[in-house]
Amino acid sequence: MEYLGAWAKSADEEERSMKERSKCRIEYTLKINKKGVQKFALKLKIRAKIVSFSLYLHVQLKKHIPNLFTLGNMLCGCLAIIACFSWDFQLSALLIFLGAVFDFFDGFLARLLKVSGDLGKQLDSLADMVTFGLAPGIIVFQLLRFSLWTKDVNIDSLYPMGAFIAMLIPLLSGYRLAKFNIDTRQSDSFIGLPTPANALFFSSIAYFLDLKSLAKSYEFALLQFHQTPSYKLNFSETTFTSLEIFLFSPGFLISSTIIFSFLLIAELPLLALKFKQFGFKGNEWRYSLLGLSALLLIIFQVSAIPIIVVLYILISILNNTIKSHEIQS
Repeated sequence: MEYLGAWAKSADEEERSMKERSKCRIEYTLKINKKGVQKFALKLKIRAKIVSFSLYLHVQLKKHIPNLFTLGNMLCGCLAIIACFSWDFQLSALLIFLGAVFDFFDGFLARLLKVSGDLGKQLDSLADMVTFGLAPGIIVFQLLRFSLWTKDVNIDSLYPMGAFIAMLIPLLSGYRLAKFNIDTRQSDSFIGLPTPANALFFSSIAYFLDLKSLAKSYEFALLQFHQTPSYKLNFSETTFTSLEIFLFSPGFLISSTIIFSFLLIAELPLLALKFKQFGFKGNEWRYSLLGLSALLLIIFQVSAIPIIVVLYILISILNNTIKSHEIQS
């Protein structure tokens, strides 16, 4: 009996020991699992933050891609102005052409990425003011300065008064751009000549003339002797064609500046190259303009741009006339 009692006591102690060991193992396992769960939760939290930041960065970058193109447009305008004061009309014109490319793609990308907003709209207007308002105004100002110097040997000023008529271009371009931002009628067509078309008209004329070396020599004479050279520029002694002489004349430059500046703010509906659908019906005038423009560019290259701008205005007027007759009938 005594042996059985000792055995039973030993068995109870062993059972208690097993229970305690089992309990310790369970607690240890739970502790390990809890740490594992916490580590896993922390990893998930970190991954979630990384994904959230990546998405935020993606949205922000996506939103500013069109703005980068707009700033590229503005930079081209600034550089065009600098080039123009060095009489490098060809470089100035090329920078305005490049600015027009940036201007096209900023709007295109904004619509494609669906990130249009008020910031982009205001920034685009500011960039257009620099590249398509101020830069062409400075180009015409410089052209008129030189043109007036060569026509009158009595002009002893670096800045003849007649050249300041060119300031109509930036002034009325600024007015047009401000008006465009609040005008709800210009979704499908333009009211007045768009500033890029006006800028391309004058910059392409400057590119065509290429007066850099000649203008620099005249300015040097004015700076050195405070008077124009003691002769008028004899165009018969140069390689200028009769067309170049006409385009360079003060009469043409002043009259075209006045006409095109007021076309910017005129209540004249002009075609917008915005296609709601690409079928020929309803887009006859747009396709006609594009086809004729392509043909002229192939034949005359850069020299075709002023012709294309005038053609654009005439086709728009013809389109308006036909539409008004259709409404009346």
